[in-house]
Amino acid sequence: MDGKLISLIKRLFGFRSAVDARQRNPALAFAVNRSSELYSDTPLADLIDAEIADLFSRQAYIDLSRVCNSQHPVAACRQRLAHIMLKYALYQVIEIDAPPAEDASGLRGLPGITGEMRAYRGELAKKNMSLRSDLHSSVNYDRDARLRDLVRVEYWKNCWMLETLIETLKHLDSTVSENDWTPAFRHAACANQEHLYRIDLKMKPSLNSEDAQKISVAYSLFTDIVISDAADPMADWLDYHDGQGIPIPGRPLPQMDTTHAA
Repeated sequence: MDGKLISLIKRLFGFRSAVDARQRNPALAFAVNRSSELYSDTPLADLIDAEIADLFSRQAYIDLSRVCNSQHPVAACRQRLAHIMLKYALYQVIEIDAPPAEDASGLRGLPGITGEMRAYRGELAKKNMSLRSDLHSSVNYDRDARLRDLVRVEYWKNCWMLETLIETLKHLDSTVSENDWTPAFRHAACANQEHLYRIDLKMKPSLNSEDAQKISVAYSLFTDIVISDAADPMADWLDYHDGQGIPIPGRPLPQMDTTHAA
């Protein structure tokens, strides 16, 4: 386990009580250990100081404890995952670069995701109320901080927590691993966020212009389905939008066959 997280647990919860709590709840033990591993895979240790790292770790432990000790852990995890997914989308969309730069997220090119928003980060930080509010509420916020650095910290913090919650949900509910709907949810959240950013910027929609608002509403519905008691959010989404011509979340648009074109 990450040394910072161990130190934090000792100070806030008492080492013995924290260890006992994890022993009584294997799901919490899994979540805490997996969170530590995922934290190590991020560059956060190089981006924030020890005090902020402790704050992040404290919030992570509290969130995971609430989820795993809930009367309905799967529902609690899905609700928290949905909340973090929307925060993650705020930053992921403005971290994807335009071609020909590489895209580590794998999202660029899916319906609604262009990589064009990165060039407008400064403008969006002023115009988009959700992004502006989240940046200003960040424990890392500093009026003198460069926007690029602040966005990067928030991006990686939310990546870390999102992946932690996805792994925790898969541990709590084996059906998610068997039929993983989280990539589709990730795309739907990010595509809808880019659509909202384009409205703020008064730019043409990247989604099909005639159906852009319809697609945006359809993608935003994925969040509601996730926090409902739907056994398979992706199946429910597909059932609801069958035959409406909405691009399926997580899938590229089908390529037109031009082999017989004149």
